[in-house]
Amino acid sequence: MSIALTPQQRRIVTVIWGTYAFYYLGRLNISPAIPALQNSLGVGRVEIGWLGTAFFWVYTLGQIVNGELGNHIKPRYIVALGLLIVALTNILFSIQTAWWAMLILWGINGFAQSTGWAPMMRILSERLESKQRQRISTFFPMSFQVGNGLTWAMAGLLVAWGGWQMAFWLPGLITLIVLAVWWFADTEISTQKTDQKNTFNFRDMGQEWRHLKWPLLAASAIGFIHTGMAIWLPTYVSDIDLFPEALIGSIAGFMAIVGIVGMWFSGQLLQNLHSLRLVLSVVTSILAVILITGAFIPVWPQLFMMTCAVLTSSGLAGLLLGTAPMMLAKDNRVSSASGVLTAVFGLGGGLAGVMIGVVLEISNWNMVFLLWGGCALLALLLIQMIQQTNEVAT
Repeated sequence: MSIALTPQQRRIVTVIWGTYAFYYLGRLNISPAIPALQNSLGVGRVEIGWLGTAFFWVYTLGQIVNGELGNHIKPRYIVALGLLIVALTNILFSIQTAWWAMLILWGINGFAQSTGWAPMMRILSERLESKQRQRISTFFPMSFQVGNGLTWAMAGLLVAWGGWQMAFWLPGLITLIVLAVWWFADTEISTQKTDQKNTFNFRDMGQEWRHLKWPLLAASAIGFIHTGMAIWLPTYVSDIDLFPEALIGSIAGFMAIVGIVGMWFSGQLLQNLHSLRLVLSVVTSILAVILITGAFIPVWPQLFMMTCAVLTSSGLAGLLLGTAPMMLAKDNRVSSASGVLTAVFGLGGGLAGVMIGVVLEISNWNMVFLLWGGCALLALLLIQMIQQTNEVAT
């Protein structure tokens, strides 16, 4: 079995990787805009936090729906429709002045954003051989880390130059271009498995959730941390008041890009330790120490600890959302396994959106660090429950 990718496979991986990175341009562009949105709307951080919560809770539902649909409908169509809705909701968001209208639009955007990851995992699972999937399983999640960092940097500059509105309508237009590239790219899945059953069955979903129950619960706790950072990190950089306003998005973007190192490090650990549970335990332990330490130190070293937390939580996100579904899914259900893992990850993240806003209203960032640290300890406990059958040999 060949491990090296063929030229056609490399092109497919490149198109999918790039397309998913651009999804983030219409997703996390809200994070650098939070301070400006708050001032423009005249609302508190709890109301702003609800935008993130609405997004990720609808995103959670969408991951389950689109993950299952991705087992039965051509992923090319699901992704194309999703990109179109992402573009339209961002453009419409830029002309709103009412919080409730923004809440509705950002919720719709959350459902559209859920059309990307799971169907794309199905394409990769059917276009690549087993060893090839293992090879890219920790590389592919780097797409959302790169998309995250570039979005924060770009949106931060757009907010500084043209107001928060520009941070939404311009990414909306760019997403339409990405849609055109995706539509004309050859990403159709293979037809090698036409003899296999491909009908919807609630029993299959139930069995899948039971099989993945411990990774799912751990993913929800890690999602609270990682996605909470994705929503609030630019605000943290703004609150510590160490950098000019125009640089806040770029600083947060750099911190997000550092997460690639965490994904690479986690992938190397997996290749050497040959155990998904053990690697998750090691990286989660490191994350817990970083976060709890960060709650009791001054601003400059705390900023360093925040960067380290982004790095380690990104490594965990890559393992749980990229490696776990490719390695643990049964009966050619990679799309739905990816969908449900990403769903609970987003469910935790949605809860973080409003909870962190509440904590910041009544306390400070030190308490947020402690809250995240507690979630890391909970995740560590849940990871210990993952059975030996879920181990990965790489």
